[in-house]
Amino acid sequence: LRDDGRVRFVGDFYAQWEWGVTELDKVGTAFLKQLLRDKVLAGWTELSCHPGYRSAGYDAMYDSEREVELRTLTDAEVRRTVDELGIELVSFRGFPSTTGWP
Repeated sequence: LRDDGRVRFVGDFYAQWEWGVTELDKVGTAFLKQLLRDKVLAGWTELSCHPGYRSAGYDAMYDSEREVELRTLTDAEVRRTVDELGIELVSFRGFPSTTGWP
């Protein structure tokens, strides 16, 4: 769905736009709230994100940023913004079956 025009892809919620350079403000609450206001329009939007927890023995270029993403995505301010904008959070399981999805 990402490239066929039925779902808008938003990949701006990412902390390393330059290789190996982390900018945590790009995955912070203020940034995400503005992103939701500016990029989530009527219809379906996929917000790309990489939330998670650090694991012992796992070392990746994009690792500690995942916990910041998780905190931001679960922040009460973000939820209020989602509600104020009338955004409905759903999975692709809810995508209309007429498009070929189960």
